[in-house]
Amino acid sequence: MALSSAARTQLLQRLLELSQNLTPATTTSSSSNNVSVNLGELGIDLTLPSLRSVLCPPSTPPSTPPSTPTDLVSYLTSLLNKQVTIGTPGDTNTGTLVAVKSDYVALVTGTGETILIPIASIETVNEI
Repeated sequence: MALSSAARTQLLQRLLELSQNLTPATTTSSSSNNVSVNLGELGIDLTLPSLRSVLCPPSTPPSTPPSTPTDLVSYLTSLLNKQVTIGTPGDTNTGTLVAVKSDYVALVTGTGETILIPIASIETVNEI
């Protein structure tokens, strides 16, 4: 049940009187959610949310699935600890991607060799 503007104003006035133990305050309100309170020399203008927006806030949008990586480092990070083939100019290396740093990746081959590949030289990446 929503409070009318007059009921909301009266409730606000009574709450102010009770909580601050003041002489009766004068309040005015408009048809919107604005309330003005005049306590002698002190005037307060308030904007109150409607009761509906407080009791029934808008629902949050559904969570979105993780997005597809938009840059090479993000894509390589998604392939950590997976078997990949990385192509560079004049060379192709296959192995387990074990590290992705800001400027290079580390790949461990089937023979146990660790290869460091500069990200700037990577042309292709394929998950095996």
